[in-house]
Amino acid sequence: MATMTFYAVMLNLSAFVDPFFIVPWLDNSGFTWTFAGHAMITVFFCIPVLAAVQKYGAAMREKSGSPSWANSEFDQTATASEQTTAED
Repeated sequence: MATMTFYAVMLNLSAFVDPFFIVPWLDNSGFTWTFAGHAMITVFFCIPVLAAVQKYGAAMREKSGSPSWANSEFDQTATASEQTTAED
């Protein structure tokens, strides 16, 4: 669940930010370099970050603990008594 949330935030953030810089970049560099640069950013930054989160995310979560904003409904390790306490 956390990986999907992270992916959704990254995707929506990039969709929000793109219109602010893609048109000036296109005007200055041309179509080919703009989208080649965008592909390089995706290949060399976004994909490795998502792969690292997928591989090391569990270890990072164990070290940092549960965040205060986490929703216990989605916690797969919570016991039944913890879930009923949270619902009360």
